[in-house]
Amino acid sequence: MFNDTFYPSPLKVVMMLTEGLNRSMNKVLEPSAGKGDIAQVLKEKCQNVEVIEKEQDLCSILQDKGFSLVGYDFLEFDTHTEYSAIVMNPPFDNGDKHLIHAIRLAEKQVIETCEIRAIVNAATIENDYSNTRSELANLINKHNGSVSYHENLFSDAERKTNVRTAIVKMTIEPIKRKVSFRYGDIVNQVKNSDSDYLETSLSTFVSATMRCMPSICSQCLKSFSSSSHSRLESMTMITPT
Repeated sequence: MFNDTFYPSPLKVVMMLTEGLNRSMNKVLEPSAGKGDIAQVLKEKCQNVEVIEKEQDLCSILQDKGFSLVGYDFLEFDTHTEYSAIVMNPPFDNGDKHLIHAIRLAEKQVIETCEIRAIVNAATIENDYSNTRSELANLINKHNGSVSYHENLFSDAERKTNVRTAIVKMTIEPIKRKVSFRYGDIVNQVKNSDSDYLETSLSTFVSATMRCMPSICSQCLKSFSSSSHSRLESMTMITPT
């Protein structure tokens, strides 16, 4: 007998979560994998699917199906692996924590754009009475995420419930692309001579660049530290790769 939070995803839910995910994905994570209902469909879109599951019996089922088990407790999971997508049906009682953790992992990615897809209890989104739920609402807004609400998606599932649900989708850009966007913004401000904006922008740019392009930093920090217009103009000759 599996635990009380285990609600396997019916096929219609899986299709809603995976809709629009293309076949060019490099690696995908399913962090609340259960017995592999979502992971199985993901494998049709991406051969490299990694899974996480807490229940030992379910872990055995996943391994028997050939999935790569990379962890047991998603909330304790950390990695340098970059995923094209994280698709999940987390426990309804703490879906906010699971979704926040997925977003935070995606925000650390340097190269890979990450699609986040999750189904959670609708109250998780509608009633942001806790700090965790407020944080989640802010993150969804920050990344221009979409939320759609649904009735009775699990009413005819393997394990039935009439709970109202919400499907959350968002695209999180990698650090390198954010740095490139910020760089272009700085160049425009150099041309417009907005010195106050530049001081803040340069600080943000250097901080982000230090994380993902240290080779550029070693060449440019002296230029960044000067506020003189001539040095700022010389900076525009260096283009991030």
